Amino acid sequence: PCTAEATGVGMSPVDVTASLIYSNNTDAGAATANASWAGDTNHTGNTGSGGFTIGQASSTVTVTCTVGAPYAFTGSAQTPCTAEATGAGMSPVDVTASLIYSNNTNAGAATANASWGGDANHAANTGSGGFTINQVSSTVTVTCPVPSQPYTGSAQTPCTAEATGIGMTPVDLTASISYSNNINAGSATANASWAGDVNHTGNTGSGGFTISQVSSTVTVTC
Repeated sequence: PCTAEATGVGMSPVDVTASLIYSNNTDAGAATANASWAGDTNHTGNTGSGGFTIGQASSTVTVTCTVGAPYAFTGSAQTPCTAEATGAGMSPVDVTASLIYSNNTNAGAATANASWGGDANHAANTGSGGFTINQVSSTVTVTCPVPSQPYTGSAQTPCTAEATGIGMTPVDLTASISYSNNINAGSATANASWAGDVNHTGNTGSGGFTISQVSSTVTVTC
């Protein structure tokens, strides 16, 4: 970026910019510039020096979390993002190993932050990204005895129920079972439901069993 000229008594300035020789003028730091003039009939030659400073350029850290989306709850921490640092005159630097995740196990918004320390020519930078972990479905299973239950004259509640899903401990729903036609002989039904949780959507399950007739006794009394 420098210019140079030769001056002297009784002479018009001579542009000697073309003679400039630069040193250390690529990377950030102190650069030097030297120019020379051979002189003319009335003036001896001379050499001059100057310099300037090249400052660091900024860098940008970009966090990308789109590959493989959409993401669903698995019960484990998810680390799907990549990160790289870029800047003027530099090859991209992979900084994926610096990623720090938050809220990346349960369903909801997860964040990912990456940083780069910079180099001789570029200042450090930090970048952020994120992704969403979606709920997964649950299954409500109602289990009733296979052999028929004999009629007793009272409501029968022999079934059990539980909710299951990826990454969750089974939830006992037996207490919530709603029965129908569970007194008289015939087909009885049992329904259970679960509202879900942060990581699972709710679900309803059905089951049933048979109430069988029992024998009767005819007594003749005389």
